[in-house]
Amino acid sequence: MNGSDDAKVIGDRIARLLEELRGVTSPQAWARVDQLLRVVLELYGRGLERVVEVASEEGSAKDLRARILADPLLTGLLVLHGIHPLDLRTRVERALDSVRASLGAHGGSVELLGIDDNGVARVQLHGSSPLLSGAVERALGDAAPDLSGIEMLGAPQSTSLVQLGRRTESGPGAPA
Repeated sequence: MNGSDDAKVIGDRIARLLEELRGVTSPQAWARVDQLLRVVLELYGRGLERVVEVASEEGSAKDLRARILADPLLTGLLVLHGIHPLDLRTRVERALDSVRASLGAHGGSVELLGIDDNGVARVQLHGSSPLLSGAVERALGDAAPDLSGIEMLGAPQSTSLVQLGRRTESGPGAPA
């Protein structure tokens, strides 16, 4: 089967499922389903648009890969489908490296103590401030949205658990 055949088969399947769903839901529920589908399509449309933009830039295949992995939208989509080429721990370490680099001479440091089986990253903050804990939360949220939370030791409230979005349970990004 070629790509256009795949698209047609999948498109027909989606149309059938939507018709079935529309027939068994109330008008109010159908309106929510319709709204949800529009938002999902918008997300994927923006993702495809970013892929085209990134692929249109000059550079080698290695440069293209790096640009894709640096794009938060594309990284999020890769994680969502469990196909991110970097494992969870590597993405967390790289995100913390970027926080360390941005700290520079401002003091403070951050250390990854581990990632538990539930997908919670345990992070030690030294010389912490609300800016440091906020920077860690943002960096890990962007790089590893599949974490289920971040436990920050040494945060202003002693220990702080930040809940993140849902994480996937399988694929290369899932904790081992």
